[in-house]
Amino acid sequence: MPAIPATSVANLRDLGGLPLAGGHAVRPGLVLRSAHLDRLDPAEPVVAALGIRTVVDLRTETERADRPDRLPSGARGLVADVLADHLATSGLPPAARLKALLTDPALAEEHLGGGQVRSAFARTYRTFVSGDSARAAYG
Repeated sequence: MPAIPATSVANLRDLGGLPLAGGHAVRPGLVLRSAHLDRLDPAEPVVAALGIRTVVDLRTETERADRPDRLPSGARGLVADVLADHLATSGLPPAARLKALLTDPALAEEHLGGGQVRSAFARTYRTFVSGDSARAAYG
Protein backbone atom coordinates (compact mmCIF):
# COMPACT_ATOMS: atom_id res chain seq x y z
CA MET A 1 0.00 0.00 0.00
CA PRO A 2 1.85 3.05 -1.19
CA ALA A 3 1.55 6.24 0.80
CA ILE A 4 -0.70 9.03 -0.45
CA PRO A 5 1.58 12.07 -0.79
CA ALA A 6 -0.15 14.37 1.70
CA THR A 7 2.23 16.67 3.54
CA SER A 8 -0.04 17.60 6.45
CA VAL A 9 -0.82 14.10 7.71
CA ALA A 10 1.45 11.16 8.52
CA ASN A 11 1.39 7.77 6.84
CA LEU A 12 -1.80 8.30 4.83
CA ARG A 13 -2.56 5.11 2.88
CA ASP A 14 -5.36 3.67 0.79
CA LEU A 15 -6.29 0.19 2.03
CA GLY A 16 -7.79 -0.67 -1.34
CA GLY A 17 -6.79 -4.15 -2.45
CA LEU A 18 -6.59 -5.58 1.06
CA PRO A 19 -8.01 -9.10 0.86
CA LEU A 20 -11.36 -9.88 2.46
CA ALA A 21 -13.20 -13.13 3.08
CA GLY A 22 -14.64 -14.93 0.09
CA GLY A 23 -11.95 -13.77 -2.31
CA HIS A 24 -13.09 -10.15 -2.23
CA ALA A 25 -10.91 -7.11 -1.58
CA VAL A 26 -11.37 -3.62 -0.14
CA ARG A 27 -12.38 -1.24 -2.93
CA PRO A 28 -9.67 1.37 -3.68
CA GLY A 29 -10.53 4.81 -2.34
CA LEU A 30 -13.05 3.44 0.17
CA VAL A 31 -10.91 3.00 3.31
CA LEU A 32 -7.90 5.10 4.19
CA ARG A 33 -5.66 4.94 7.26
CA SER A 34 -3.46 7.54 8.80
CA ALA A 35 -2.02 8.95 11.96
CA HIS A 36 -1.93 12.40 13.49
CA LEU A 37 -5.17 13.81 12.14
CA ASP A 38 -4.60 16.70 14.52
CA ARG A 39 -2.19 17.96 11.84
CA LEU A 40 -4.50 17.32 8.88
CA ASP A 41 -4.98 20.29 6.58
CA PRO A 42 -8.37 19.63 4.95
CA ALA A 43 -7.59 22.30 2.34
CA GLU A 44 -4.43 20.51 1.17
CA PRO A 45 -5.24 19.59 -2.46
CA VAL A 46 -4.27 15.93 -2.08
CA VAL A 47 -6.48 15.62 1.03
CA ALA A 48 -9.39 17.60 -0.42
CA ALA A 49 -9.41 15.37 -3.52
CA LEU A 50 -9.99 12.27 -1.38
CA GLY A 51 -13.56 13.29 -0.52
CA ILE A 52 -13.30 12.10 3.08
CA ARG A 53 -16.81 11.78 4.56
CA THR A 54 -16.24 9.79 7.76
CA VAL A 55 -13.30 9.58 10.17
CA VAL A 56 -13.21 6.72 12.67
CA ASP A 57 -10.93 7.54 15.61
CA LEU A 58 -9.64 4.41 17.38
CA ARG A 59 -7.72 6.33 20.07
CA THR A 60 -8.38 6.64 23.78
CA GLU A 61 -10.30 9.54 25.30
CA THR A 62 -7.05 11.05 26.60
CA GLU A 63 -5.37 10.83 23.21
CA ARG A 64 -8.37 12.46 21.53
CA ALA A 65 -8.43 15.27 24.12
CA ASP A 66 -4.68 15.89 23.83
CA ARG A 67 -4.68 15.94 20.02
CA PRO A 68 -8.19 16.46 18.56
CA ASP A 69 -8.73 15.47 14.94
CA ARG A 70 -9.06 18.13 12.28
CA LEU A 71 -11.80 16.94 9.95
CA PRO A 72 -12.61 18.03 6.42
CA SER A 73 -15.71 20.21 6.16
CA GLY A 74 -18.83 18.06 6.21
CA ALA A 75 -17.01 14.94 7.43
CA ARG A 76 -18.42 13.19 10.48
CA GLY A 77 -16.24 11.88 13.25
CA LEU A 78 -16.95 8.55 14.93
CA VAL A 79 -15.26 7.40 18.13
CA ALA A 80 -14.36 3.71 18.35
CA ASP A 81 -12.01 3.53 21.35
CA VAL A 82 -10.40 0.11 21.03
CA LEU A 83 -8.75 0.31 24.45
CA ALA A 84 -11.70 1.63 26.48
CA ASP A 85 -12.26 -1.52 28.54
CA HIS A 86 -8.56 -2.10 29.08
CA LEU A 87 -8.13 1.46 30.32
CA ALA A 88 -11.04 1.12 32.73
CA THR A 89 -9.74 -2.10 34.30
CA SER A 90 -5.95 -1.98 34.27
CA GLY A 91 -4.77 1.20 32.60
CA LEU A 92 -3.14 1.45 29.22
CA PRO A 93 -0.73 -1.33 28.34
CA PRO A 94 2.94 -0.24 28.34
CA ALA A 95 3.27 -0.13 24.55
CA ALA A 96 0.24 2.19 24.34
CA ARG A 97 1.85 4.66 26.77
CA LEU A 98 5.33 4.48 25.35
CA LYS A 99 5.82 8.25 25.16
CA ALA A 100 5.16 8.66 28.89
CA LEU A 101 7.32 5.67 29.83
CA LEU A 102 10.27 6.96 27.85
CA THR A 103 10.27 10.24 29.79
CA ASP A 104 11.01 8.30 33.00
CA PRO A 105 14.02 5.95 32.78
CA ALA A 106 13.02 4.00 35.90
CA LEU A 107 9.50 3.35 34.59
CA ALA A 108 10.85 2.47 31.15
CA GLU A 109 13.19 -0.07 32.68
CA GLU A 110 10.44 -1.51 34.87
CA HIS A 111 7.95 -2.00 32.03
CA LEU A 112 10.16 -2.41 28.97
CA GLY A 113 13.62 -3.41 30.18
CA GLY A 114 15.19 -6.82 30.12
CA GLY A 115 13.58 -7.76 26.83
CA GLN A 116 10.02 -6.98 27.99
CA VAL A 117 9.45 -4.52 25.17
CA ARG A 118 8.76 -7.21 22.56
CA SER A 119 6.14 -8.98 24.67
CA ALA A 120 4.64 -5.62 25.75
CA PHE A 121 4.05 -4.67 22.11
CA ALA A 122 2.70 -8.13 21.25
CA ARG A 123 0.18 -7.93 24.13
CA THR A 124 -0.86 -4.42 23.14
CA TYR A 125 -1.39 -5.34 19.50
CA ARG A 126 -3.42 -8.42 20.50
CA THR A 127 -5.56 -6.17 22.72
CA PHE A 128 -6.20 -3.89 19.72
CA VAL A 129 -8.15 -6.75 18.11
CA SER A 130 -9.17 -9.13 20.89
CA GLY A 131 -10.32 -6.88 23.74
CA ASP A 132 -14.04 -6.48 24.33
CA SER A 133 -13.97 -2.76 23.53
CA ALA A 134 -11.89 -3.43 20.41
CA ARG A 135 -14.38 -5.97 19.10
CA ALA A 136 -17.25 -3.61 19.90
CA ALA A 137 -15.46 -0.69 18.23
CA TYR A 138 -14.83 -2.61 15.02
CA GLY A 139 -18.37 -3.96 14.99
